Amino acid sequence: MPREEIYRRFAARVNTDGEIDVVAYGTAWELDPDSGVTTQGPGDVAVAVGITAVDATFTYACGGVTVRGTVNSWRPSHETLIFDCSDDADPPAGAMERQARKLTCR
Repeated sequence: MPREEIYRRFAARVNTDGEIDVVAYGTAWELDPDSGVTTQGPGDVAVAVGITAVDATFTYACGGVTVRGTVNSWRPSHETLIFDCSDDADPPAGAMERQARKLTCR
């Protein structure tokens, strides 16, 4: 069975829980330009969006062979941070912001 079909079935199964849908197979997620996130003033500002890991097991049988596995994906969470990367910015407020600054700010 092609990966895309396995992922389509996985998404159909997990997207029924009332949460934000998992990201589509083979696509990159980007912040929606109409998200309402705005900033004012000078400086290097970054936006970080939390994610929630999602996984589900599957079993597929074909021609007398059974394959079992786990599909792993993620969905954006409801947590969004906007932070300043300048040297005089306030210290990170929590683990998500510390990680986002480490990965984003140079």
